[in-house]
Order: sequence, then C-alpha cells, then structure tokens
Amino acid sequence: MCSSQGAALTHRAIEGLGQAVKDRIAGVVTFGDTQAWQDSGRIKGYPQEKTLIICNVGDVLCTGSIIVVPIHFDYTKWVPTAAK
Repeated sequence: MCSSQGAALTHRAIEGLGQAVKDRIAGVVTFGDTQAWQDSGRIKGYPQEKTLIICNVGDVLCTGSIIVVPIHFDYTKWVPTAAK
C-alpha cells in the first residue's frame, strides 16, 4: 500500500515489470495516486480486478494537480478497505 509519490512510483514500476513478476503480485492498493487520472483509474498491463486505487473526493492530486490539499492527508480511514 502506498500514498501519493509512493503510489505513483509503484504505479509506474508495476507497468515496467515482466509478466512473470506481475503474476506473482497478489494485488496492488494505492492511496492518492497521482497517476490515477492519467491512466483512467488503472495500472496499464496489470489486472484491474487486482487493483484498488483509492482517491478521496476532492484530492486534486488524483486528477493530475501538483497542489496538496488537506483531504490528501485523510487516507487512514481507507486502511480496512485496502486490507480486504
């Protein structure tokens, strides 16, 4: 599980992995993923059913902005959902 810059790094890193490695990843969860909007809420080349990109309503980082707003720091509430 990653947030913001870590989410973006994880997002792009997974895209660059070979299929054999991707097949060994049980699932991916990102929070406040700065790449979410650019990639239509998915990680290219990775199964959408194994991906959960969580973006709070109003977190403009998820829409490609570089402005950090207070709602970006409110992802703790999503941990139980991510753990499932």
